[in-house]
Amino acid sequence: MCWAWNVTSRLVVAERGLVASATPFPVTTLTVPYIHSSSKDLVMNLRPFVSTDVPALTALTIDTFRPFYEGYARTLLGDEIFHHQHGRWDQDYRDEVPTLHNPLVKRFVAVAEIDGTVAGYVSWRIEGRPHHGEIYLLAVAKVHRRQQIGGSLCRYAIAQMKVVGVEVVEIGTGDDAFHAAARGLYEELGFTKIPVAAYLKRI
Repeated sequence: MCWAWNVTSRLVVAERGLVASATPFPVTTLTVPYIHSSSKDLVMNLRPFVSTDVPALTALTIDTFRPFYEGYARTLLGDEIFHHQHGRWDQDYRDEVPTLHNPLVKRFVAVAEIDGTVAGYVSWRIEGRPHHGEIYLLAVAKVHRRQQIGGSLCRYAIAQMKVVGVEVVEIGTGDDAFHAAARGLYEELGFTKIPVAAYLKRI
């Protein structure tokens, strides 16, 4: 679930050409462009989740999605429906983020670090249909956006799923302006958009 609502535009991709490590969850070091300065690049480490990441990942998730909930969603739905559907959205993330990594039920998180600080993360899960995986949540710190971190995280997750036999990966995002960059990223990665429509009515 790479956006905030339960009903999403669905995107799927069949992955055939990714090269993945034979050992799941390696620590991967990548050099990414540093867009705030032309004089240097940033070194980014992609590593497995550890339990001490929970506070930083929770804060990052809330910071990432606050503009969507408090700006777009509240205006779109009106206060009454918004409070009914999403009145505890920040607490919902505080409750959910600690559950995202649970290998016993095939749920995983990888973390991107730059200079020892969390720059972003991706969560994915393997459940339901055979050979099917889902990128569930993706968040990148505002200061590190437009540096290919989101794409690197998604590719990492897809590669790890491929190692264990996943053939089709699903991701969900919104069709609103807030999620335009996410849609562009997923389509660049080869996902195909499957249009859906969702409606709410106060009764």
